[in-house]
Amino acid sequence: GARCAGAASGAPKPVPDDCRADHVPATKPYPVADVLADLLEISARALRVGGRLAYLLPATNGFRGIDEAPRHPALECVAAAPQPISAKYARWLVVMRKVRPWAAADATAETRALVRMGADAPWAKLREKIGGGGAAAAAPPPPP
Repeated sequence: GARCAGAASGAPKPVPDDCRADHVPATKPYPVADVLADLLEISARALRVGGRLAYLLPATNGFRGIDEAPRHPALECVAAAPQPISAKYARWLVVMRKVRPWAAADATAETRALVRMGADAPWAKLREKIGGGGAAAAAPPPPP
């Protein structure tokens, strides 16, 4: 969720069998935009045409639902509904439908860019906004 750090596991080399019982996999940061890109890519490959993907997307209240939802060429956003969490934040239920078979041409940097939608998207860097990092987390000045 938005309250915990995302981490992807990954070992640079295989772990010997005699060390596996006590082994703790190394982790590395896993940004929300990359999680979404992977989720949509795996869904585009695994779902059959007409199949649906539903997921929760943390966002600021400036998020515009279907208009700003991450995109993939094989998936169409069919619904997006907010659940307000506070005056500033909401989580959105996003539903996507697979509209055509996956093609190898879908696994490109351009497709990942469609999902990432840039650093200024309301859901990008949400953790920094919540956790106090950056100017976005600063309290607004009091009214005059």
